[in-house]
Amino acid sequence: MWLSRILTLSTLVVALVGCGSVELNMPEPAQVQQSETNPVPSDPLQYQVWLAEQQASKTSAAPYYYNAAIIAKQDQEFTVAQDILEQHVVDISFARQYDANLLLSEVYLKQEQPLRALGRLSYARGLAGFRQPQNQIRYYQQRIPVLETLGSWTNVAKDRVRLSLLLPIEARQENQEQLWQALQNLTDNELAALENYPLELLPGWVAVNKMLRRADQTIDQQLASYEEWTRTNPLHPAAQTAPLDFQVMADLESFKPKTIIVMLPLSKELSAASEAILDGIIGRYFAGIGDRPKLHVIDTDGYTTFDEVMTQAFTFNADVMVGPLRKQNVAQLMRYQLDRPVIALNQLDNSTAQENLYHFSLNPIDEIDELLTFAKREGARSGAVLTLQSTWALRQGDQFVDEAQQLGMPVLAHLSYEDTPLGRQQAVKKLLLVDESEERIKSIKQWLGTPDLEASSRARNDLDFVFYAGKLDNAKQIRPMLDFYFANKITMVATSSLHDAPPNNISKVEDIERIVFTEIPELVKKSGSQPNYTLARLSALGTDSYLLATRLHLFKKVQHAKLSSQTGVLSLNDNQTFSRRPNIVTYRNGVLQDATNDNFYTETN
Repeated sequence: MWLSRILTLSTLVVALVGCGSVELNMPEPAQVQQSETNPVPSDPLQYQVWLAEQQASKTSAAPYYYNAAIIAKQDQEFTVAQDILEQHVVDISFARQYDANLLLSEVYLKQEQPLRALGRLSYARGLAGFRQPQNQIRYYQQRIPVLETLGSWTNVAKDRVRLSLLLPIEARQENQEQLWQALQNLTDNELAALENYPLELLPGWVAVNKMLRRADQTIDQQLASYEEWTRTNPLHPAAQTAPLDFQVMADLESFKPKTIIVMLPLSKELSAASEAILDGIIGRYFAGIGDRPKLHVIDTDGYTTFDEVMTQAFTFNADVMVGPLRKQNVAQLMRYQLDRPVIALNQLDNSTAQENLYHFSLNPIDEIDELLTFAKREGARSGAVLTLQSTWALRQGDQFVDEAQQLGMPVLAHLSYEDTPLGRQQAVKKLLLVDESEERIKSIKQWLGTPDLEASSRARNDLDFVFYAGKLDNAKQIRPMLDFYFANKITMVATSSLHDAPPNNISKVEDIERIVFTEIPELVKKSGSQPNYTLARLSALGTDSYLLATRLHLFKKVQHAKLSSQTGVLSLNDNQTFSRRPNIVTYRNGVLQDATNDNFYTETN
């Protein structure tokens, strides 16, 4: 029997009708003989199951089971609802079969099974019920949250456009705003891949979004490009109602800072990093057209205390301050009551929001989150962590485990190793449980008394990916070792820390393939021309910090604002920290390319 309850059927029906949240499909129950051995249950779910069990066929029973599943889902008993639907409903041809499949998709999503939800929606699309326009609206309204959970923003954008073509006019505005947000989430490469996609209205949305990403144009030039586009496309929804970003940008000039202070440690051990950041700031500064703000640079290494740095900075009466870089100086900012925006170029592990204090850095947490989203989208159910014994690598391994735990991704092993031939071999064997397999073979041989028995050790089969914290030269020695132990289907994933330089000429192509890692867009575009990838990323950080300083008002006025930049798609979270969405890349035939364009993810429509 299903889970017992205390509600009577009449009480439940009155409650559900009153809130209007659930429509029970109540067919006229067949006349059923009641006896002491076959009493009518008072529990509403059990009553529907009881009615179903009295029916002569699966087809006539399906509506009652469907009603039982609705009740279970309403009461958040998702496992019960799933069992009923899978066993008795979704594959039965009856009047509510389409609705039942949408319900099962929703139940899957509630249980954090987005790929199963997507598969069930794909099945529903093949049913006769999908032909009805209203059911198509329901289909896309249900599919879009699943795709958002998977971080599949390209498909979200497509479905939002399809939905806009089906919705009544009064319901389109909200959908268009969410479509714009989906486009803003795309990397430049993902957006470019949509330019020629054959879907009505989509090319126009892509064209408008690309205008906002033109780093070589001033705000006035971007607005002029948009106005020219609206004159030639007056009937497009993006022309009839300007995206909110363009509405706010019209006022940005009046909020443009007149003076910017840059605070960096230019004289001591962080001088190389600071000079790279400053190069990016100055490059962006002189690339601008028209009136530029005054730019003052303070060497924080030239002062005894950080209080002296801030005293000097305040004398310039700047509108925006960029820096500091040292973490201990960022921590000291928390002591100040800031009366103007400060964009710190580092962040603390446990920082809280403070008025006028913003954080922007190359923190690997953003990249780890993107890797985990990618892994879930690919259907990964569990992973492992393998790191060098360097301090930074151990820290990244710990960060990955923490983030994976928060996102519900099991980590089945967490190992570090000494970077020697023996250290690598022992770590990989332990990671894959090959050493345990070898011990079992040894025990069997001893038990059978056949030391010459031929047997091969086998790797575990419950790992979908390995998060690796090390450099590319280290990783290319781990990849073939995984293949040797029959783990060739396990993908290695890593942050951009892996990608410190281009692969050298003696690298075997196959040794660096199937290693998926994050990278900033600027390096994806110019990977072959940069001698030092670490400094190139810092230069991009400087470029984007100046961009943020001049467009900070956009993030204050537009909730969930996004900005495509050299370090990724930028957004501002509740702790006033700018998050980055980097590219996911891999090497193919020695060439760096987007992993998302390599058929890792298969569309279902």
